[in-house]
Amino acid sequence: MSFDTVVRVALACFFLMVAVSYISRLLGSHARNKRALIHSGEPGSPQRFLRLLFNGFRTAILAAVVWRVVDPSIDQILVPIDALAQPGVEAIGLLFLVLSFAGVEYVHAYMDGEWRSGVPRAEAMVSQLLTEGPYALTRNPLFSAVMLGQVGLFLAIPSVFTLITMVAGIAVLRSQVRIEERALSARFGSTWSEYASRVSRWRLRIPADVRYRVDAPSRRSGGNERSTNR
Repeated sequence: MSFDTVVRVALACFFLMVAVSYISRLLGSHARNKRALIHSGEPGSPQRFLRLLFNGFRTAILAAVVWRVVDPSIDQILVPIDALAQPGVEAIGLLFLVLSFAGVEYVHAYMDGEWRSGVPRAEAMVSQLLTEGPYALTRNPLFSAVMLGQVGLFLAIPSVFTLITMVAGIAVLRSQVRIEERALSARFGSTWSEYASRVSRWRLRIPADVRYRVDAPSRRSGGNERSTNR
């Protein structure tokens, strides 16, 4: 089996697994808690438009990666970028996808009952602001992990199609972040302001407890000491 075939099958299995995992998580949580976890926003609202756009791209990606296994000629429709179609680049893309999935699963588990998809109505908003764990590194660890996966898909299938989905997907996530942060600011007030001033929206922050400070060598009065043998 060629490396190209392995990549095609791996991508199809990966995205099918992600889709099944996501749907199963939603169904299981709803069965226990009897509340919706996906909030698409009011009809005509920016959040609703972004949700529909993002879901459309996700559906197109899933269809494309599965179709590539059945009919490899679809690659010509996706308009391949031949300069990047190298085994090493594709392998890095697969690695990014795995790291992305691991990051998303970790953050979902860390959020536990506070996880929501989109901004819910006021009565369904989260009850506490998460500021520790992955949220001490960046304000958006979940979206950062998703973005890593979008870059990984582009590298695994370097094409105009995946380039468009990557750029559009990142743009949608960045717009959604602004909507969510306005809601969090209204919900938590000064607590949010303090957190936002301390932790960057995207740039990783190294917490103080893991920093290492190297002191300059102490100097004795009278200048540098020179050792002499007598």
